[in-house]
Amino acid sequence: MARLPIPGQDGGVWGEILNTYLLQSHTDDGSLRSATVSADKLTANNTVTGHVLTYDTAIPGGLVWRPAQATALPLGGVLTGTTSSAQYADGSIASPAIAAGAITQSHLADGAVTSAAIAAGTIAPSDLSDELATKIDQPVLADGSLIPTKLTTTGNPPTTGSVLAYNAAEEVFEWIALPSAPVSSVNGKTGVVTLTKGDIGLTNVDNIADADKPISTATQSALDTKAASTHTHAIDDTTDLRAALDAKAPLSHEHVIGDTSGLQTALDTKAPLAHTHAIADVSGLQEALDTTVASHTHTSSSITDFQEATQDTIGSTIVAGDNISVDYNDTAGTVTISTADQAGTDIAIIQTASDVTIVSSTGDDIAVPGASTTEAGMMIASDKSKLNAIASGATRNQPDAYLVDRANHTGTQPSSSISDFAEAAQDVMGATIIAGNNTTVAYDDAAGTVTIGATPGAGITDLSNTRTDSSVTILSSSGEDTTIAAVSPTEAGVMAAADKAKLDGIEASATRNRTDANLLSRSNHTGTQSVSTLNDFTEVFQDTLASSLEAGENITLSYDDVAGKVRIASVQGGTAYRRTATYTASNVSPGDHASGTIAMSSAYRMLRISTSVPARVRLYTTVAKRNDDISRAIGAHPTGDHGLVLEVITTPTMLQLDLSPIVDGANMDTTPTGDIPISVVNTGDTPASISTSIIYVTTEG
Repeated sequence: MARLPIPGQDGGVWGEILNTYLLQSHTDDGSLRSATVSADKLTANNTVTGHVLTYDTAIPGGLVWRPAQATALPLGGVLTGTTSSAQYADGSIASPAIAAGAITQSHLADGAVTSAAIAAGTIAPSDLSDELATKIDQPVLADGSLIPTKLTTTGNPPTTGSVLAYNAAEEVFEWIALPSAPVSSVNGKTGVVTLTKGDIGLTNVDNIADADKPISTATQSALDTKAASTHTHAIDDTTDLRAALDAKAPLSHEHVIGDTSGLQTALDTKAPLAHTHAIADVSGLQEALDTTVASHTHTSSSITDFQEATQDTIGSTIVAGDNISVDYNDTAGTVTISTADQAGTDIAIIQTASDVTIVSSTGDDIAVPGASTTEAGMMIASDKSKLNAIASGATRNQPDAYLVDRANHTGTQPSSSISDFAEAAQDVMGATIIAGNNTTVAYDDAAGTVTIGATPGAGITDLSNTRTDSSVTILSSSGEDTTIAAVSPTEAGVMAAADKAKLDGIEASATRNRTDANLLSRSNHTGTQSVSTLNDFTEVFQDTLASSLEAGENITLSYDDVAGKVRIASVQGGTAYRRTATYTASNVSPGDHASGTIAMSSAYRMLRISTSVPARVRLYTTVAKRNDDISRAIGAHPTGDHGLVLEVITTPTMLQLDLSPIVDGANMDTTPTGDIPISVVNTGDTPASISTSIIYVTTEG
């Protein structure tokens, strides 16, 4: 209901309350609204007894006070003979047709002459008889002749105290009864009353907007004793500050080594920052190097205790945060995560190249770092790339020292696999063939030939050879030929062409691995391997994690194998606990608004609201409804499907309100979220950043 502002109260909204009061009877430009002044609001100002209120379209506003008697009509003269209205056509009587003094009372039949029958200006006073002119020159209404029964009106008949009013819409007069208790005066004033602010006790009040109001003398005096919000002090303005500064070293200063007790002695026991070590300087380094080989990979299925080790890692890695309990069952290989009878907690995952952060909607987040050579952890991106580059089924060789030790070599190899076999065979042949009776032997190492000759006086036998791909035949010129067969694993012989081709295909100093069975046996494997060497680690880890987690009370688990996500959520139930949501709007000018969303939950119950400075705060069900209501003035009620959940106006003396009754709200988007639309207006006098805090409980997960 509209009312006048109360002196000493209504701080900050005085002008708005007064405007609301004035708008009940005035338009925005100050003129009276239509139908505002009713009959009981009229006074008798500026008139005299006997005047009546007359409706006249020629008068601005349509109403004028006039005397009750009519103006005299200037008629005179006499008409001869009698006449009636039927004898004259409209406008047929003109001035030349009527003799002076021809019209007398006895010559006019009742109703014979009408305005339509007499042309305008055709009857002058001289045209009327003296008798008629005298009578017409009298007032139309004789004193006391106008009584209520002589008036033609509509509606109810008059009663004592009734007044005659003109109904312009129906163009009729009607009798209206005066109110039983009309206003006789306003604040001691009668007639047309004009009120001033002093008449209603507001002498010291000006209709000035809040932002334009000057501060009081007392306030100014108090402010004059204060320093500006941005100001400086000289060092001597602060007691003992200079003495304290004099006892300190400059911000930039240096020390020599001798200034620090024992520093030089400690430095003398240290090695230079850049230095080297021989392998022998590091205990056990050579032995460790002897047991290493080039990198290789394994699949997770090749690690016998992978699942157990992974479960143990999960059990030791996942720790309980606020309102969460973690129970690792080593026998069952499960981790049970439960809430402590609290409302639901949403868990999300933020992945980077080096770690995975598990984000909790209700408590502390946790970043799980990448695995190291001493601790399990998340597979980092570089390790995954390295793992992807390793072929599936790749094997790891024995240490080089083991592989190069001929004592560990097995099997045979063809002579063609030995790069210097021909030279060695020739040397052996040259040393093996010796001259017998009547023969000579000559070995040409450079040519790789053995020349066998006969001594003088004895029979001479010439030798030659023929070769196939697998043998060499020695031909004798005097005796039987002989064929040297290809070398075999048990007998020496010539190197067959196939063996030579095979030997040429083997690099010099090539080594031979142990048997596949020996290399594949994990009992022969040494050292450790990085998680990145497991090409299916992520998939197996995710599957293991999903099978290891077990839902506790008020917890649901869902595993998306394709996306590789485990969603942990709480079911509705348990005891809701209080949370605090904050929305900050930066540098808002006086009277301006800032809009955004405040993170709460899709349905909520608000307990307390506070602002850092005086402000108007509104919360809504959707962004669209907030935007539609953004320009509504303070004090105006929202209309229709407005979506307004809460509207609060804080003041300098009341920046915090405990909501009573408690206010429930919800996000009503098609897909509800916890982002609640909010609008904040700066109701202060200076630009400010406004921080709005709401204490609430979740009523929907």
